[in-house]
Amino acid sequence: MATKLPRSAEKESPEGRSAILEAARALLGERGGSRFTLAEVAKRAGKNVALVSYYFGGREKMLIAILDEDQAIMTRPLDKQLEPDLPAEARLERHLSGMVKLWSKRPYLYALAGELLRRSGRSSEDEIVNRLLRPTIEVQRSILEQGRAEGVFRDIDPMIFYLYVMGAVDMLFKARNTIENVFGRSADDAEIREHFVKQTMSLVMDGLRAPDTVADRGQAR
Repeated sequence: MATKLPRSAEKESPEGRSAILEAARALLGERGGSRFTLAEVAKRAGKNVALVSYYFGGREKMLIAILDEDQAIMTRPLDKQLEPDLPAEARLERHLSGMVKLWSKRPYLYALAGELLRRSGRSSEDEIVNRLLRPTIEVQRSILEQGRAEGVFRDIDPMIFYLYVMGAVDMLFKARNTIENVFGRSADDAEIREHFVKQTMSLVMDGLRAPDTVADRGQAR
């Protein structure tokens, strides 16, 4: 049986669906995951809960709709980063800076992808991996391979590199309470994000540089 359109939907503008998704995104960011109900989403959006159910058919489909829209925002810039138009070290800094900027817009996205992966079937799992996770991994693999070819990077397992770098970026936003309450700073501050990129690049490059280049840098000091 088709879902009956609630009376309130008859007066809804096309922005109604978007308002609901934005409310859910706000809750995802605040809760660090999808620990909220459709009723909470409806209240945040100023909509009837029946309208939320009408648009999405349930909580899971609403979350998938968010992932579907947001993955394009996260992965579209990665297409340009596949081309080796810069030295590997410069490409890596651009990649890291880009990920921090994108993450600041959708800090909940990878946690949401992990939740949906744990609950999804095989076809949905493959789609999430191929559309959201694999593009980032391929960019990083390309940068690592270029750095080795240039003789400036040592051999690094792409999986370990992905976990290290993405874990650092994730913590910048996941640990916002610690950043604010312990360090008295804000993860939403553009200067903090820029400082994070520079400091993380320093840490990453100290581990990435080939032994010969490390020795050369030490002699140059």
